[in-house]
Amino acid sequence: MDLGLYLDNLLAGAPVLLSQLGAAALVLISGVFIYEALTPLREVKLIREGVTAAGIALGGFVVGLGLALASTLAHSISVLDVLVWGLFALVLQLVAFFGV
Repeated sequence: MDLGLYLDNLLAGAPVLLSQLGAAALVLISGVFIYEALTPLREVKLIREGVTAAGIALGGFVVGLGLALASTLAHSISVLDVLVWGLFALVLQLVAFFGV
């Protein structure tokens, strides 16, 4: 077992992993802000007031977008892939919210 080979592979893949993870975090955080700005309810304000349903709604949005981003991270080949598919998932969730 060659430990040097493992370390070389780790060092070669770490920048790609970190850049894709950063892109996914950016999409997730900006997605929450966009969701909060576009939806008629202010979930964060309601959560602070103790409304449990608002927490469940916002949590469902975050989980839904997070699952789409997790799949994107598992199958992407570049940061651009993560950004494009993450934004596509965000748009789909907003369409589903306003279409219902």
